[in-house]
Amino acid sequence: MVYLLTAWLTLYAGLSQADANIVLKAIQLILTTTLKLVNQALRYAGFPVEKASSLLLPLPIDIRTVYSRNEMDPDLNRIFLCPTCFSQYKLDAQVEVCSFKHSPRARNACNTKLWTYRLVQGQLKRIPKCIYTTTSLRSWLKGMLQRPTIDQSLKDSFEKAQNFHPTPGATMRDISESPFWESIRGYRQSEYHLVFASYIDWFNPLGNKAAGKSKSCGALVLYCLNLPWEIRFLQENVFIVCLIPLPHEADVWSLGHLLPHYVNSLLEFDIPGQRLPTYSSPKGVMVAARVYPNIADLLASKKYIGFGSLKSFYFCTFCTSHRDNLDNLDYQSWTPRSGVMVRQQALNWKNATTLAKKEELHKTNGVQYSPTLELPYFDPIAHTVIGVMHNRLEGDLQHHLRVFWGIGRPDKRTKTGAEEMAEMQEKDLDLEASQAASASTSIENQEDREKTPTGMNAPIGSLASLVIQVQDWNLIDMNMEDDLDYIPKSSEVFDFTKEQMQQIRSGLCNIGLPTSVARPPVNLGEKEHGKLKAQEELTLFSGMFPLILPEIWSRRKENEEADNTLHLACFCHLVAATNISMAYQTSDTAADKYMEHYVQYRNIAQSLYACWDPVPNHHFGMHIGSLLKFWGPLAALSEFPGERLNGSLANIQTNNHYSEMELTMIRQFGRKAQLTASIQDSRFKPSNANTLQDHPTSELLQILVAEFFLHKKELAIIHYNALLNYLHASGRDYHAADVDYYRNNLNLLILPRRIHFAKQIRVNRFKYSIQSKKEENSHIQFYMPGGQGTIQTGCIQQIWQLPLEYKMQTFLLIKEHLPLNVFDQIKNPYAQEPCSFLQSNLVQERLADYTLIIEPAHLICPLITYKRSAGLYGIDCNMLAINWSLNRGRY
Repeated sequence: MVYLLTAWLTLYAGLSQADANIVLKAIQLILTTTLKLVNQALRYAGFPVEKASSLLLPLPIDIRTVYSRNEMDPDLNRIFLCPTCFSQYKLDAQVEVCSFKHSPRARNACNTKLWTYRLVQGQLKRIPKCIYTTTSLRSWLKGMLQRPTIDQSLKDSFEKAQNFHPTPGATMRDISESPFWESIRGYRQSEYHLVFASYIDWFNPLGNKAAGKSKSCGALVLYCLNLPWEIRFLQENVFIVCLIPLPHEADVWSLGHLLPHYVNSLLEFDIPGQRLPTYSSPKGVMVAARVYPNIADLLASKKYIGFGSLKSFYFCTFCTSHRDNLDNLDYQSWTPRSGVMVRQQALNWKNATTLAKKEELHKTNGVQYSPTLELPYFDPIAHTVIGVMHNRLEGDLQHHLRVFWGIGRPDKRTKTGAEEMAEMQEKDLDLEASQAASASTSIENQEDREKTPTGMNAPIGSLASLVIQVQDWNLIDMNMEDDLDYIPKSSEVFDFTKEQMQQIRSGLCNIGLPTSVARPPVNLGEKEHGKLKAQEELTLFSGMFPLILPEIWSRRKENEEADNTLHLACFCHLVAATNISMAYQTSDTAADKYMEHYVQYRNIAQSLYACWDPVPNHHFGMHIGSLLKFWGPLAALSEFPGERLNGSLANIQTNNHYSEMELTMIRQFGRKAQLTASIQDSRFKPSNANTLQDHPTSELLQILVAEFFLHKKELAIIHYNALLNYLHASGRDYHAADVDYYRNNLNLLILPRRIHFAKQIRVNRFKYSIQSKKEENSHIQFYMPGGQGTIQTGCIQQIWQLPLEYKMQTFLLIKEHLPLNVFDQIKNPYAQEPCSFLQSNLVQERLADYTLIIEPAHLICPLITYKRSAGLYGIDCNMLAINWSLNRGRY
């Protein structure tokens, strides 16, 4: 307990190492003194006890000893690298500068200095400038498989998968129900044949542009897909392969030096695997591991797999479409790439002896080489997943908001291309993009060309440097997002009027948003709030705009009816496609619906916003449909867990020394994960547990139940009878608390009259409240009890809690929302296309007079609400606009 306490104080509460050592010494002093006093008292009482001098406790006085004794330190391997190109060297190497050349015929080597010198105890010591830290896969697997919770989860998942027989076109709720999972059934021969997904991305360990500094550290992570979705992405179940060194983001060349170590460790665990001990088999079983889907954003996955950047002519990972064909919506005419062909093209690129030849091959097919292609089972096409967070939220939604609608669009539109790119790097791109540009200049210095381009020696980040980088994007991978600020083809751009923007901002202020959901900035479009987060984009488009924009575009002015109708239809198709792609369940039918909506969106957008060229992200959105059919719900394979992990790593306190930061982060993360796992495993109870601790005596339970009812209020007789009838209808034979009725039969189940009136509860990820406490959390979507899946909406009036059969039960008293009358329903925009795609509706603000009772299992999600006055849409009563997009198919 002392170990866990001090480790938690250090890793989670922010206690420094020095203070943690003081705490350990203090605990040792307290315990030793206490034992000495007890010893002395026992001796005076005549008991034969040992002398106090032998009562010294073997407690550590250094927190590092605590980590070591509890095996919290991850098994790390550190490799000496060139700080520029990441070429590997031995620590005893007698070279001062890097000798790497980008081709055998290159004239110049990297020539980066490999060593620095530090004064240590009065002596000058030679220190490597860059050290690459990796984690042992074998060590991590060994520790994970000896955890009882993981071992049991793997067994349960394997048994479920073995008994699952997919039906073509059926609903899929996870990757384990997808055609992909079925395609690798031959590999999954036991619960210890593990399937991993890889994630790679870069983040700023100093925070977002902290103190004006922009540094990038990369994380390569594996998620075990055999684990249930609920625990798959938890910190203690995630394997960090490595942290890619600072200060700049790696490109394809440098990743080629880093990834072989990772690939070799995976090949060691390919079939038949290696023997490792597990919780249920201490003597060991054969454990195999493979990495299939890559779920990073496209910019990172292209580097990981070896495809060219989004600026390449053949930019697409999945087909041979090129940049001049971005507006082609006939996706059935596209020529798909072949994994076998891409592998051969990558090998040709690798074997080319000159940079000129490599450049020619890259321009021809958009493929470069990556060590991940050495995994024989990995298909660079079939096993690449488009990250829906970046593609849908930070891609299409952000582009539609900023570019098409002009909310946040830069005022200046007359820049030169290089000036525009420079500003874009500073303001709009993720922090990693600027680092990729700076890294790319080091490669240019090595080329075997006759002349050095003018401006190549310009400072990194300068306008001249940017111009040179733009000229050579075909060879060098630049981590560039879709250009949100490029110059339109004409001056006919769409903008909301001031009155419309005021109405939008007013709606963002007044919409009832559940407190479990972060509210997007109400000053939308102003520079003060900065760049929106992905979750804010989703909340805006799926939950809030559907309640605002139909009202704006229903107020038609003269000669504007057609445009308003098209703008609304374009928006509705975009939201419908987003809701399908971001849902946690899907099917072939849903995937076809997605394609139908997305093609409609692209068609209308190309007509309405013709002044803007389509961007590569629009093309990638056309591949989502086929991915949904193969992988199942893409939301379960999104980048959100990876982004949260990046944030956790960036929040770890370091000494800000670039050569040591990634070591500190990966070590502290491993310690946190091990501590959390230890705490979780200590709570694990086998399913066959049969001890007094697991089953308290009935006398103790009776006392606890009696204490619960001691100060509780009685339920109103009308509600008491309603609850009793509900229990009967659900098959629970309870009887009223009538003394004359149950006195002669003590075995009857009696419904108590006293209950606890709760004001709020938390179910799954949402908080629910009674209407009088927090109305934003009281409007709900739910399943009707006994209604065979019938869905209804309403408002929570009361929450009752009481123990029944020694288990705490919760019941919710609901008043349903009243629908509009028949005549008003005709005027309801959500009752007809295109607004019927928005997962929204209009109901009367007045609630039903009758009530009904449900339980937490019937809850689906809280509603987003917007109170509207009579007269809107020509409807005579006060209304409540409701939206149920928060569920996203989870329940």
